[in-house]
Amino acid sequence: MILEQSHDVDERILVDSGRWRRELYRPRTWSAFAGVARQIRGRRFDLVVDLQGLWKSGLWARLSGAPIRVGLPDGTTREGSSRLLMTRTAAAPA
Repeated sequence: MILEQSHDVDERILVDSGRWRRELYRPRTWSAFAGVARQIRGRRFDLVVDLQGLWKSGLWARLSGAPIRVGLPDGTTREGSSRLLMTRTAAAPA
C-alpha cells in the first residue's frame, strides 16, 4: 500500500466501515462509530488528505476537526465531497 511506504505520513487510522454497514442497526455499531470519531478528533490533526473523494471519506475528514482538509478536484470525484467537506483541493492530474 502506498501510505505504508511513505515516510511523510505520520499515522493512518483504518475504519471497518464494511462491517458497520452490515450491522448498521446494532447499538454496538453506533458506539464503535462514536468511539472512532472521538479518537480521530482527539488526535488534533493539522492536515487531512482524502484520497477517495467519497462523501463518507469526506465526512471522516470533516469529523477530524483538521483546519486543512485536502480533497480531489471537482470532476474527479464520484460524490462531490471536495465541494462540501474540503477546505482545499489537490491539483488536477495532467
